[in-house]
Amino acid sequence: SYGQALHQSLFADQAVLSTYTEARAISEEKDSPLRLRLLVGPSAPELNYLRWETLRDPASRLALGASQNILLTRYLSSMDWRAVRLRPKSSLRALVVIANPSGLEPIQVGEEYASVKASLGDIPVTRLPDGGRRATLQNILACLNEVSYDLLYLVCHGALVKDEPRLWLEDENGQADRVAGIDLTSRLAELNEHPRLAVLASCQSASQGAGPALTALGPRLAQAGIPAV
Repeated sequence: SYGQALHQSLFADQAVLSTYTEARAISEEKDSPLRLRLLVGPSAPELNYLRWETLRDPASRLALGASQNILLTRYLSSMDWRAVRLRPKSSLRALVVIANPSGLEPIQVGEEYASVKASLGDIPVTRLPDGGRRATLQNILACLNEVSYDLLYLVCHGALVKDEPRLWLEDENGQADRVAGIDLTSRLAELNEHPRLAVLASCQSASQGAGPALTALGPRLAQAGIPAV
């Protein structure tokens, strides 16, 4: 019902409906996905609170965010104007961080890592923790400084505390180190070269709809200059 109400509001504008319908017809004729990009400008921040992923297709009434034929992407403004340079698949590298500090509900590290490896296929992976290196903030930054990684995949416990995302990484002894999202994003913003994609599996560090929508970790990473999250 939420998606239906959103659909009725957005597509009430005949120009929007006509443009979308034409683009959808062309994509179906070419048998290719339709790329739907949503950019909410800084002059209308309240629109970020809307659950755009529930938006319904005008004809089928199916959720656009669940369709395999429609690639729905949300864009945010960033002060980082560096060009995004994509490398060929044969040159891609991934940094996979699975923080599992003692004293918290255990994360099934082996299962998580096997799932990531299966998804990435032949892409070379560097793993944290590995050997004597824990999944600490400093070790994550050190890895990103040493090698140009295309993908940062982060698995950890997290929460949104007073509208501030918190991540439970590890310290050098394997205990929990609660890291503020602003600390992670500000340090990543300082890197000479950003990962091209960040994938987050960090529990409740995403907005739950109760606080400001842009305080969650994903939007903050995008604003810090990570091209895709």
